[in-house]
Amino acid sequence: MKESGSGTGFEALKTLIADLRKGLIRPVYAFVGEKYFTDRAARKLIDAVVPPAERTWNLERYEGQNVSWQQLWNSLKTPGFGASPKVVWLKDTNIFAGRAESRELVDEVLRDWSNGRRTEAASKLLELLGKAGLEPTKFEASLESSVAADVQVEIFGRQLDGAECREIRNILQFTLDRKSAVASTPDPVDGLMQILSEGLPPRVILLLTTVAADQRGRLWRKIREVGVALQFTVSRERNQALGRDAAAGVVAQIMREHGKRIAPKALDLLVQRAGVDVERLASEVEKLCLWVGDRAEVQPKDVANATADLAESWIFEFTGALSRRDLPTSLRTLYDLLKRGEQPLRLVALIARELRNLLLARECLEFDLAELRSGPKGSATEVVRAAKGSGPGPIGGDDPARSLGRYMSDYGTFSKAVMPRIPAEQLEAFGKAHPFVLFKRFQEALLWGVQDLQKALTELALLEQQLKTSRADARMLLEGFLLRWCSAAKAAVARHRLA
Repeated sequence: MKESGSGTGFEALKTLIADLRKGLIRPVYAFVGEKYFTDRAARKLIDAVVPPAERTWNLERYEGQNVSWQQLWNSLKTPGFGASPKVVWLKDTNIFAGRAESRELVDEVLRDWSNGRRTEAASKLLELLGKAGLEPTKFEASLESSVAADVQVEIFGRQLDGAECREIRNILQFTLDRKSAVASTPDPVDGLMQILSEGLPPRVILLLTTVAADQRGRLWRKIREVGVALQFTVSRERNQALGRDAAAGVVAQIMREHGKRIAPKALDLLVQRAGVDVERLASEVEKLCLWVGDRAEVQPKDVANATADLAESWIFEFTGALSRRDLPTSLRTLYDLLKRGEQPLRLVALIARELRNLLLARECLEFDLAELRSGPKGSATEVVRAAKGSGPGPIGGDDPARSLGRYMSDYGTFSKAVMPRIPAEQLEAFGKAHPFVLFKRFQEALLWGVQDLQKALTELALLEQQLKTSRADARMLLEGFLLRWCSAAKAAVARHRLA
């Protein structure tokens, strides 16, 4: 069984499940990669070892972002009941990424406190203060000083608002009142390493699923030593879209499960529309299987009528051409889309949606990242960072297009330098967009001004109303919008040159 830990998940999963059904059980299993595949692998493992009738007491799930580690440790040390093994599933865990960043940890502190987990909140606050080298009593005094904002940024990774400051004071008072009973939260990796080294009780299985793991880390190596670690990765293009073979494999697998087959041209169309998200593709394929009803074969018209174009890669070319006021490219893209059978109202809705997302990105660049671009001059944060010689420094400059442009030059730089700085509420506003899609949006947002985006959205709203209420030719209305938009921009440039 040790060998399956070194293979890819797709190759090794069948052997692993067969071994489980024979009673060959390891104490820990880690499935890493695309969430769609890791969740399916986890469910197959559970189906193989825990009968449905025994899952009430022999299956425990913990969401990786909100887990109480002490509760998890206690669960792993408690044997199951009945004849089947007990499975403890730590789902979507970030434990392989190490300790949380300060910004994430302060959110956990406030969330634990609001959910009544006061001791957990207090211990995590102690951890944050310890990382900053501050005693709780000294931190209490600093909250009343004039440098409170800089101290907050150094400790928490950001400045707290008034309500958060009040909550932190309450948590701090709770911590000081009960300091003997509250200990700093232990590193989850240390705790799990200790449990795996000591050994789990017989017939207790720890199951971890995550999208990524540092294979050089000690936890990954330990799991490989005592259990099984499998990777479920798929091929992707340079733009992060699913590779053809990967998308076709997902489609074929789900079609087989539903007793369907797909015509080659229908498969080609579906793969073209696959996008970047395996889960969403799987959902579209399952919807397609329901759409065809009793028919055994899926045809191209079924794909066109029943599934969404998850790729929508044209939207970036189109909005880029709009931002440059590039009339020939805008018209060419429009004609191609209409020739493919795209409905005019759907095109307007998609373009408006993308422009709203660009407006969100532009406002994020100008406001949410403004302090990070310029940095508080002479602040305690700046001084401490200079002394330590570590941590991400301010992204200097006044104009987002100039100061942040170098961070948008490639996807790798963006994901490391910009993504961690985007506020959680802004990421939520973008929906479940893949990071590469966000990268493209932020790139395009650098080319737009807020007023331009607002004006374009107003024009599109009027265009949508015309399409719904008039009998005018839809193609002519779309052409008219592009002509007005691009011509008005050129006229403005000409006026500026004459002035």
